[in-house]
Amino acid sequence: MIKKELLTKKPTLFDMIRLYKPYILAMIVLILFLWHIFDLLIGNKSLLVLLELREQEKELQESIKFYQRQNAVLQKEIFELVGE
Repeated sequence: MIKKELLTKKPTLFDMIRLYKPYILAMIVLILFLWHIFDLLIGNKSLLVLLELREQEKELQESIKFYQRQNAVLQKEIFELVGE
């Protein structure tokens, strides 16, 4: 008699939560994991920012070498002019 009542009774919200608890927890964990991956790829400290900074560092190193060569040429000209 009690089993028939349980089968025909409409499940409450608490019953539904208890029944689907593992699935709900799995979805929450999956959402948090995907959020973390998204943040690693596109966030402020992401892979894209790292790659952009490496490219900027290469450009700055090339600028430094160019200005060092230019400085050496100008210093040579100054020494030649002072020596005359």
